[in-house]
Amino acid sequence: MDIKVTKAGKKYLKRKLKKCNKDYSEAEVKRVFSEMLAPYKDKIDEEYIFKIVDGDGLNGMSYSNFGKKLIHINGRFFFDYFVSDDKEFCRKCILQCVGHELGHGKAATFSSTFLFLATKKDKVKARLVEVFCDNYSKRFTGFDKNTIQRIMQEYIDREGKDITEYTHPKWSARIEYLNYTFDEKLIYKVAEDNKYNNEKIIEELVDYYNKVLAEDGYIKKSDIILTYFRLISIVVILVSIYLTLIFVILVSIF
Repeated sequence: MDIKVTKAGKKYLKRKLKKCNKDYSEAEVKRVFSEMLAPYKDKIDEEYIFKIVDGDGLNGMSYSNFGKKLIHINGRFFFDYFVSDDKEFCRKCILQCVGHELGHGKAATFSSTFLFLATKKDKVKARLVEVFCDNYSKRFTGFDKNTIQRIMQEYIDREGKDITEYTHPKWSARIEYLNYTFDEKLIYKVAEDNKYNNEKIIEELVDYYNKVLAEDGYIKKSDIILTYFRLISIVVILVSIYLTLIFVILVSIF
């Protein structure tokens, strides 16, 4: 396990903390984060690299699904920690984010790589992943549901909005889902809330997550292959369009 602060992350924290008359030290940021993670080392694969990047959003991003065990965490978390009087709550926010992103490495049910190729099934699968990861963060941190829900409510209060995105349910819905154990009933509830009723696909999702929960991590190779296939396909399409436009322009000129 390694902790790094990107060049952009360093500039972000230095700039933000300077405005609050706080000194910035990369070594101190890494030390603080390392101490936060220390009690959880047995739950984190040694291959993971945590990168603190620039960004005001209270979230992270996991790349573990694609073979690279890499997690990005926005610098906003650490800025909040160093300026807040409630450092314990800020610590819990960071750990909740870590747990959520680790969850993405445990349940990589891929949705469409590109939104315009997405189906209703893709949307439900993507949102179900987020619900699983929220629940996994509870399991990882050991925090009770009220603590996780308070952290998520903080996101709503900070952003001033509670919207549904393609890959994410509303924050308020995610808070509500934390009242349930992640199991077959919750999977059916998420499907119902998203007006999805394909029984065959829902049962496949139930079987998939049963394996995830039983094996503490289950990634379908077919999903990984499909994701890369879609990525390659769209690149080929875009290059073809680009070359066609160049050809048309050249023809029109000459």
